[in-house]
Amino acid sequence: MIFIKRVTEEEIEGFLSLYKESKSLRAVSRHTGRSVNTIKAHLLPLTEVKELQVVKEADLSDAVLLGTYVGLWMGDGTQYYDNSYTIKICSNKQKVELNEFIQNIYIGLFNKKTWLLPERETNRTYIKLKSKFIYNFIYDYVSVGEDKTLSVKLKNPIHTYSEEFLDGWILGSALSDGYLKKRFMFNVTSEGFSNNVFDLLRQRGMIPRVTIQDRSKLGWNDLHMLYLTVEESKILLKKFDEILVKLGCNYSFKELKGYGPAGI
Repeated sequence: MIFIKRVTEEEIEGFLSLYKESKSLRAVSRHTGRSVNTIKAHLLPLTEVKELQVVKEADLSDAVLLGTYVGLWMGDGTQYYDNSYTIKICSNKQKVELNEFIQNIYIGLFNKKTWLLPERETNRTYIKLKSKFIYNFIYDYVSVGEDKTLSVKLKNPIHTYSEEFLDGWILGSALSDGYLKKRFMFNVTSEGFSNNVFDLLRQRGMIPRVTIQDRSKLGWNDLHMLYLTVEESKILLKKFDEILVKLGCNYSFKELKGYGPAGI
């Protein structure tokens, strides 16, 4: 039996870059030493993505959808420039419905298809795409320092955003860094992000409690831990499900999120 070396994500990106330059599968094959069939199999889903029009604008007619994207990106998004503008949303490959929901957000907001890149040895998967416009778009709504996980927060104060945007934003934030069993919990290392959620919940008439877990002895950043009472959590869960209906989603919050943290 012949064992073929597994094709890595970096190789696939190399295939795509070479193919864009040469427009020839055989040229990519000669350069990489991979067979034409192997290259073609990995390029097909990516070339379908690339055949869509280049994104030049977002559909801002649905403020709930926009807010949901911003909240999800703040919690689980990452992006970088490495010869192309790459955006990723980290998720759990076992949460099929949630991943489909996130992919549909990109279609609804940007008319942009994405692809899933699961890790082999973990439950982690990435919803990934490439777009300069989408890469820059998020900075209209979010402030980020050198370390995103420590510094991410909304660009402006909570009261400056519409109620519809904030409905989506708290949903997206909860789908990324929150969880809800009996109580709603929201744990992040960014003090600014935690304060944003605190301010919104207070604005909605709730009384969130916040504690800070000192993790310096472990060499980790402190964790800002926010939670609601059981009764307030029931009200928020009902609100989440109502927002999902507005978005045309056929799943409840608990069906998308599950009962605990992502566990990736």
